[in-house]
Amino acid sequence: QIAEKEKIYASEQEVVRYISAVAASNGKTPDRMRSELERDGSMDDIRIQLRHGKVIEHIKSKATISEK
Repeated sequence: QIAEKEKIYASEQEVVRYISAVAASNGKTPDRMRSELERDGSMDDIRIQLRHGKVIEHIKSKATISEK
């Protein structure tokens, strides 16, 4: 709900960066990694994961910490 209210989404550029990093750590090209992720239906999960991380960062940036 926070993501929708605050209009927080994972951009295509962020998805590409993520896929490139995963590909590099698995010794694959980004294109091959993306094809595999699309084939097994993981692209939506990646977008959700990236969006979730951005929501957490948003919440942390708005939080006020005080000592009692």
